Amino acid sequence: MTRLSRLLWRASRLAAAVAALVPLAACTGTGSFTEAFRGGGDAGLNEVQACAVGYDLARQVHERVALRRTVLLAPRRVSACERHALEYLRRTGFRIDDTGRSGVTFDIAVGRMEDGDVAAVAEIGGSLRISRMYTPVATGVLAASAVTVQQLDPDTYISRGASW
Repeated sequence: MTRLSRLLWRASRLAAAVAALVPLAACTGTGSFTEAFRGGGDAGLNEVQACAVGYDLARQVHERVALRRTVLLAPRRVSACERHALEYLRRTGFRIDDTGRSGVTFDIAVGRMEDGDVAAVAEIGGSLRISRMYTPVATGVLAASAVTVQQLDPDTYISRGASW
């Protein structure tokens, strides 16, 4: 064997070994979606990114929740995303109860996924969840998915041309 043929033979063996190990490496990931969601806090978002997530989720809440019937309870410990969302909702006319006496709960959970994207879920009163994926960038975040609405309660939904 010449030197070149030995190098090619070794390179082909290395390529075969890598090709065999790559599918196995994919099996070492998380077992479920919930394990991939490393929630807590603001998921390492800076203030600008937290502001963008908070305002975007608040805008989605504003489009779907009946303003005249809903008083939102501010969380006891407000995250940066929740602070920006509550500010947006106040400015659009929502009543926010900071005392914790009456109203429906309002919480935003934010977690970083394994691929670096951020999952954010706004929950209103336990009956409406609005979620979206975001890709953090230096100037804020980019929407990485469509908005998902879950557990829709017809009493808090603003009809947009549809009747219930």
